[in-house]
Amino acid sequence: MKIMYEKTPKSVLIKAYRSKLKEDVKNFTNRYNSTESVPSLKRPVVSGVTYSWVEFARLNRELIAVHCFLHGITIDGIVTVGDEEE
Repeated sequence: MKIMYEKTPKSVLIKAYRSKLKEDVKNFTNRYNSTESVPSLKRPVVSGVTYSWVEFARLNRELIAVHCFLHGITIDGIVTVGDEEE
């Protein structure tokens, strides 16, 4: 299976990933539940390594695109082409 993402900027991939995470309450930290602060998103885990959001933005676009694809995020401009056997 191929992922076609050449014309999609890395910032669009990260924004789509963060907006997908914000849809579910379990993706927020529970560190600030006792205060009036807004809880933040949990850090992304890529290949077993936990990255901060700044470090995640510094990763290669290919790695971020694959990470988004593995989490089932559909992004406008990204097309998956499957190898069909006939």
